[in-house]
Amino acid sequence: MLVAVAWEQGYDMSFLVVHQHLENMYKHKLIDFIITFMEDIDKEISEMKISLNARGRIVATEFMKQFT
Repeated sequence: MLVAVAWEQGYDMSFLVVHQHLENMYKHKLIDFIITFMEDIDKEISEMKISLNARGRIVATEFMKQFT
């Protein structure tokens, strides 16, 4: 089974789940792990975007100060 997820343009992720994984692990825990992992990655990407925008705003403000 190959689980491929594209939750935002430019980002995609695949999880390769083979029969052995399903035999050795609890299926519901494996699904919970994948969902939690994707939520955590999405949260981190959102936080990085917010941080980048804040830094860009500070840099732009400092740059514009020289013209006023």
